[in-house]
Amino acid sequence: MSSVFLENCVISTRVGVCCFGGVYSGTYNGTQVAFKELRKMAADSAKLPKLSALVPKVQQIIHPNVVQLYGLYIHDNSVYTVYKRYDGPLEKLFRNGKSSNYGLKERTHFIIDVATGMEYITSAQSGDGTLSLRNLGYTKDSNSVITVIIGGLDVSYFGKVYDTSLVRSFARKWTSPEVAKEGDNHLKYNEKSDVWSFGVTAWEILNGGRVPFENVSTGDILKKVEEGLRLEEPKITQLFKENGGEKLWNIIAMCFETDPEKRPTFTQIKEQLQNVYNEMKEDTKEDLKNIKEAEKVDEDDEEEEENNY
Repeated sequence: MSSVFLENCVISTRVGVCCFGGVYSGTYNGTQVAFKELRKMAADSAKLPKLSALVPKVQQIIHPNVVQLYGLYIHDNSVYTVYKRYDGPLEKLFRNGKSSNYGLKERTHFIIDVATGMEYITSAQSGDGTLSLRNLGYTKDSNSVITVIIGGLDVSYFGKVYDTSLVRSFARKWTSPEVAKEGDNHLKYNEKSDVWSFGVTAWEILNGGRVPFENVSTGDILKKVEEGLRLEEPKITQLFKENGGEKLWNIIAMCFETDPEKRPTFTQIKEQLQNVYNEMKEDTKEDLKNIKEAEKVDEDDEEEEENNY
């Protein structure tokens, strides 16, 4: 059996959910790993070779800011992508009011890690197409490392082989307009479309895990974006405008250019972000207190909107 398909796997605890099924912890040859379910794939064995042909290329993408893919595992009529274990999804760090534990400089560090991982991914393949906060992992150490979970296998299978409507409906708020709309570029991901998704993901990080375009329905988002709607500047960059906040947001805002060619590359983004980061003062306890107050206002606003709905 090819190394694409793994044996000696044990799936244990469900720890989350992804586009196409659950996310589980478990082991592969005794090593702790993560399993991402690609629901119903095994039921269509004729199409499985199309997925497995993509695996060797992704297996070769090994980088500190990218979660390594070990291979595929078939179990109980489902196919799972098996990844190197990471400590948890980044969005978990922002839940239950914990986002105020992270100041602007540390969040910028997170964003730089994402840009670095995406720079490497796009150098190895044309595009990923699934970048969002929910597809970022973190590893705990003295300096938290943020890793990108490659989702291109999921999109390649479901987007091109199985069910494009599922892909469109799930990720539309993160997808660039030229890729989201019907036409020659529909679901054809590349670096510049991933840069748009990166901008949305950076916005999520800067806003402590808030949902982008939260007052716009999934069905309306493409029309609104084509009419000029963009994500508003996060409060944290306004709050620390003089400590790199303004420069940081200017970099992120370039990711939302309508013309893909006017968007920066990941190399340019990484270099510009690093320059801003190097100029930033360290986060202080007073900074974190101010962030907590600002983000509490956002939470109160969200609750009021829900009550008035």
